Amino acid sequence: MAEESKNTGNPQLINSFVKGMVKDFTDVYVPEGVWTNAINAVNNAHSGEQGAIGNEQSNLYCATFPYKVIGIINKYKTEWVVFSTNNIDSEIGIFDEATCKYTKKVNDKCLNFSTYNLITGAVKMNYDGSYSAYWQDNLNPDRVMNLDDDKIPYICTTPTITVDKIWNSYTVTRASQANPCGQSTNSGGPGVTNTVHSLGDSYGVVTIDYEMYTVKDKLEVWFDADPAVDPPTATTSVPVAGTGTLTFNKFTSTFIPLFSISAKT
Repeated sequence: MAEESKNTGNPQLINSFVKGMVKDFTDVYVPEGVWTNAINAVNNAHSGEQGAIGNEQSNLYCATFPYKVIGIINKYKTEWVVFSTNNIDSEIGIFDEATCKYTKKVNDKCLNFSTYNLITGAVKMNYDGSYSAYWQDNLNPDRVMNLDDDKIPYICTTPTITVDKIWNSYTVTRASQANPCGQSTNSGGPGVTNTVHSLGDSYGVVTIDYEMYTVKDKLEVWFDADPAVDPPTATTSVPVAGTGTLTFNKFTSTFIPLFSISAKT
């Protein structure tokens, strides 16, 4: 004979833990659907059911960055561009969270990152399928870098690096040939006088004080540019007499810390 099933009309109450954790009540007053204590618990199961208590998933130790991270930008899917520094050395690298792998792209002091200036930016895909990162930190000029290994566009150098830079048939072969910053130079007389000055490796505004006396001269300044093809970085525009000041923004660090001044009569 089959067992008879009886329905008493009183459904069984199941504690589904849908109301969270309550620690303020005496045990006899604890309502249904809560729990009184839990460590590393979440209000769902690993398979997704709500109302069940499951263990909170732990973090996986994945990678170590060389310095303190001051910015991170998503490149593509699981890849991130990471900016880090210890206020002396600076580095840009790629972190792939899918493989837990970090790859250095550029490490050099001339990046001039600071832990006091966080980096924000964006990454875009170029027409050739490569990726470029754009970033700013309110300390240096806004910058861009192609992230492909064979297209990283610059190499940081020191002020004493040997360079081949021809400025209107005036060739600079070593930074030590340049006049120190802050040192006065005299005109070579009638005609055009070209001088070269070393600006060091700092960023900022460069101020040039001039004295033309009574004979009017035109002062033109080129910073990391070619007077034969590039417009002046700063200029008096017209011949002037007497004293005056020119200023311009020095936007690079130590690539070629030289500029040419020509005074035209």
